Amino acid sequence: MKLSSETTDRRIKKSKKAMQQALLEWMEEKDFKSITITNIVQRADVNRGTFYKHYDYKEQLLEDIMDEITADLKEAFRKPYKSKAMLELPELTAPSVKIFEHVLKHDHFYTLVIASNMLTGFQYKLVSILRGLVLEDLLQAAGDEGIDQRLQAGYHSHAIFGLIVEWVHGGFEHKPDYMAEQLLLIIRNRPAEVVFKAEN
Repeated sequence: MKLSSETTDRRIKKSKKAMQQALLEWMEEKDFKSITITNIVQRADVNRGTFYKHYDYKEQLLEDIMDEITADLKEAFRKPYKSKAMLELPELTAPSVKIFEHVLKHDHFYTLVIASNMLTGFQYKLVSILRGLVLEDLLQAAGDEGIDQRLQAGYHSHAIFGLIVEWVHGGFEHKPDYMAEQLLLIIRNRPAEVVFKAEN
């Protein structure tokens, strides 16, 4: 019996997802260099032929994971204003901010990236992606003419990633909505109202 293309696609997605999850689980247990294809396929409950049908080596599987997550990150970042011609900051609401839902959906991956020595270079890539999104999509507000947009984009991207880092280190203690609320409170905070305590 010939399988429909839809059924085949579902099976491919299921197999790839199982292998991705297996690799991430192994990366929580031992160094990436020590992980074998046999480790991956046994935990994913697929055969070696299935692995080699999609990948030549484990690095390609890891690249596949990172590509999917970065694509999802971009979509989550743009979600609040994707269907709008323009969105001003005061109109932004916590429920519309989806970046923390994205992080929680990929919590195993972000924990590996942030709370371990694995994939340290990917931290820079994530910040670079956020910086690029801010540069591409953020319009300069009135009164900000003297601000260097590239430096501003760097500031915002590191601030967002900093919140993600704190959230991961805290074991995802707070819900995504709370993190979104905190992000909005922080970026709406007026610098003129910030007071530094003098050292006694």
